[in-house]
Amino acid sequence: MSSSSYATETSVAALLEASLRAIERDVPEAHSQICARVSGLPIEVSIDAERFALRVIGGRLRCAPPAHGPAVRLAARKTAIDELIRAERSLGQAVIDGSVAVIAPLAALSDLYEAFALYLHGAARCGETPSLLRGFRALCAAAEAS
Repeated sequence: MSSSSYATETSVAALLEASLRAIERDVPEAHSQICARVSGLPIEVSIDAERFALRVIGGRLRCAPPAHGPAVRLAARKTAIDELIRAERSLGQAVIDGSVAVIAPLAALSDLYEAFALYLHGAARCGETPSLLRGFRALCAAAEAS
């Protein structure tokens, strides 16, 4: 796990890293467009107690240790992400009710939204996604059990 060697195999960062690699391999045009949208935006992600950054490194979007002074902060609980995946709520609803927080300069919000949509469209076309989704749901179940 090159740039995310700090992430354990049972972490959101590891699953996200695997999904980004799958998109890069299976849907390279989506990966390139995602990178173009977020290149130069230091993004810090907090999912429950897990913190990591998303950075474009060598033309590839990768998970990395948390950034210092990020321009963008995304925070959510695993259960909120699972509700989005299951289409039980929209991203707009999740932001309004506070289960997902996005702190970013106004000019970056459009690029973030487009990158998110490109990620979802790319992931939907990857054969590895069902397995990764099962891994994510196992993390959710483990978090609820603890």
